[in-house]
Amino acid sequence: MRVFILIATLLLSSCSSTNTEKVIQDDLVGTWELLYNDQGSYWFSHIGFTKEGQKCSIRYQFNNNKDIEVDYFLSDFSLVRGDIILTVQESTSAFVERNQVIKDRLITHSSASFTQQMFYPIAGDSVDTFVKLNTVKPESICKVVKNQFNTPMESTLTSPQAINKKHVK
Repeated sequence: MRVFILIATLLLSSCSSTNTEKVIQDDLVGTWELLYNDQGSYWFSHIGFTKEGQKCSIRYQFNNNKDIEVDYFLSDFSLVRGDIILTVQESTSAFVERNQVIKDRLITHSSASFTQQMFYPIAGDSVDTFVKLNTVKPESICKVVKNQFNTPMESTLTSPQAINKKHVK
């Protein structure tokens, strides 16, 4: 199955590389949902690309106990000849580091959806599919993400209520 996906991806990328190279950064601006790709536990993400060049992401994943885990990502992005280049500013995931550069190759793009595949720092083994969410503004996603990184550090919590809150999580 993976071989088929790889061959299909290569065929799609070779057929559409001219079209995706013509996509400009403003074509990504908006809010998108990254769809589950049948790999691992069920997950999905909401992503906001802003005109100012920020990518704000919220990833929801359901673990084996059916509890939801949420990660937040704030990155700067640019689109260069069909490649989405991200520099991570903030991340709550142990797998994505601050200042890490991530590169995704745009495979297809329309006003309603796009597909991409990571190629740096590692080659992704699946194609990611995004669909446009017209009812949510990217600034709304970014506000939620940025609020996660503007909260006080746990070590600065000193009031009894804050200490109690820290241990209740």
